[in-house]
Amino acid sequence: MSPREGKRPKFGRIDPFCLMAVFPVLLVAGILGALVNVGLGIGFAVFAGLILLFDSWVNRPGPVPPPERPARARRPAA
Repeated sequence: MSPREGKRPKFGRIDPFCLMAVFPVLLVAGILGALVNVGLGIGFAVFAGLILLFDSWVNRPGPVPPPERPARARRPAA
C-alpha cells in the first residue's frame, strides 16, 4: 500500500452559508479599521479568514478508498 492511499485532502469546498457569517464580520472589520482602530479591523478580518479556513477544513471530502484487489482463485481441495 502506498503512503498516498487513504489520505484525504486538507481542505474542501467553502459552504455558501458560511459566507453569511463572514461578510458581516468583514463589514465590521472595514468599519472598525476605517473609523476606530486599524489593528482592530485587521484582527476582525483575520477572524473572518479563520472562519473560512475552518469551514473549508470541516467540509473536506472523505478519504479516497483504495482500489479493489481482484479476488484470488482458490486452490482445489486435494
